[in-house]
Amino acid sequence: MRRGDVPRELCQQCVQDATQRLSTKCSLSKEAVIWIDECMVRFSNRSFFSTFDTRPKLHVYNEVNASDQETFMRLVFDNLNKTAHEAARGNSNKKYATLQTDISKSQSLYCQAQCTPDLSPYDCRRCLSLAIGELPRQGSLGIVLYPSCNVRYGVNPFYRSSIPTPVPVPASKFPNADQQFSEDPTYLYHNCTTNATADSTYKRHLNTLLFYLSSNATDGNKFSKNNVEDSVYGLFMCRGDLPSRLCQQCVLNATHQISASCNSSEEAIIWYSHCMLRYSYQNFFYQVEETPAFQMLNVTTISNPIPGQESFTFTLSNTLADLANAASDSSERYVIKSSKLNDVQTLYTLGQCTQDLPTDDCGNCLEDIIGKIPWSHLGSIGGRVLCPSCNLRFESFQFYGIGDEAQSPRPGNLSPSVHKEISMDFIVGLPSSNGFTTIFVVVDCLTKTTHFMPLKTTFTMKIVATILERISKVAYRLDFPSNSRIHPVFHISLLKAYSGPTPPTSIMCDDFSKHQLPTLQAIIYKHNVPTPEESRYQVLVEWADKPREEATWESWDLNFSQPLYQDGP
Repeated sequence: MRRGDVPRELCQQCVQDATQRLSTKCSLSKEAVIWIDECMVRFSNRSFFSTFDTRPKLHVYNEVNASDQETFMRLVFDNLNKTAHEAARGNSNKKYATLQTDISKSQSLYCQAQCTPDLSPYDCRRCLSLAIGELPRQGSLGIVLYPSCNVRYGVNPFYRSSIPTPVPVPASKFPNADQQFSEDPTYLYHNCTTNATADSTYKRHLNTLLFYLSSNATDGNKFSKNNVEDSVYGLFMCRGDLPSRLCQQCVLNATHQISASCNSSEEAIIWYSHCMLRYSYQNFFYQVEETPAFQMLNVTTISNPIPGQESFTFTLSNTLADLANAASDSSERYVIKSSKLNDVQTLYTLGQCTQDLPTDDCGNCLEDIIGKIPWSHLGSIGGRVLCPSCNLRFESFQFYGIGDEAQSPRPGNLSPSVHKEISMDFIVGLPSSNGFTTIFVVVDCLTKTTHFMPLKTTFTMKIVATILERISKVAYRLDFPSNSRIHPVFHISLLKAYSGPTPPTSIMCDDFSKHQLPTLQAIIYKHNVPTPEESRYQVLVEWADKPREEATWESWDLNFSQPLYQDGP
């Protein structure tokens, strides 16, 4: 039996698939039945024609409830009974009916009922009544399958209500939105709670947490969660197709923005096109949370505002439903999928959950936000729905990278320059971990590779480098290997006096005038970097006689017109 909305050519393909599966799985059985989404195939050593059977059976439902579940379920059973009555009145070729009813201005209920055509109207109605009676009194999706009949309801359009149309669907155009695969993270939205104000201790712990998260992003992680002193919990999640450097940049942007915008809030979340970051005073790990939420959808005030609306929403709804199932089964909780929308357009979709969610919770989260899309009022193809635990996006263009498209571009012949020009910094004042309170950070300026080394409170400069001379009130020149191109001058705030024994060999200081300090060419970008103690102001500096890709991040003193270590113009 093919589902009543399925074209004959698709039915033939479905039946072939079903018979192959039965011959493989049930070759020695006397009777069997298989249900596929678009058809049902059954065989037996006894005659079952013109009689209805309710065994074996299959129930499918979710546990995501509507805001007013009691009213919603009354509407479900009322409409299912109307649909069953209509299906039982069908002719001998098709006992199938569907019904769509508005739940609200933006949401609809979809119902379907079907019997095998050999049943009498009386037996069909009895079979459907029994199936409806087995549905649970909860959930936004319900399916009961018998060999002789089936019923289904949901809040997204799972059946075809018209013949597919070749008319192209208009594409959404949102301001400030990425319209193709982009390396630049686009800011989307943030939310700060206003019901509680963070105290100084919480702010200090929050700064530490944000530092931990941004550091974890530099290690190539696309998802990371952490907490500080069990007082503040946080995580970030990058889009699954991103290379590490883009994830790192997005998380860095997110920590800066959320620090600036939500400095006094005990809870906050921020979304970019490439990542999401959130924190809270409550432990939210392993829990589904769907608020606050953010949508970018072209919603109209009228139903079916574009030609081919029903065909478009059917294809989109079923693609997203498949996406939700695949994402929940994925270890990374991330799936992309493309499908043909019509003769001239392709639909590109993405679904993702935070990796701490169990399989069922990920699937339920995505199914729930799919159900909240105002299907009959969508005015164009393109949009996204974001909540703290999961998100999805659909477009008429490929906005994600696949394989080599998602990899970082690599310059040729790196070996002569790698690790010869680096920048260094110290992260101090961190909570003690096995005696370590400081992190020594070294970044290769060409490859952007970052190294982190723990230091204890008693670390001395001898561990890192030896001072050659003082070149100004606030800067010193250090001794580095002759084959290194490390900039030798550091601000005094980065240095500590050596308190150990005198080194056994003396150091001959050469004439500093022989060393040519680099000249500042331009300031490319600036930002505040949160640390456990306070925010530090940094600038991305382009140096004279060097390509822009070798620009470096440098500390900046607002009382000076140049980076701290530079005395030149």
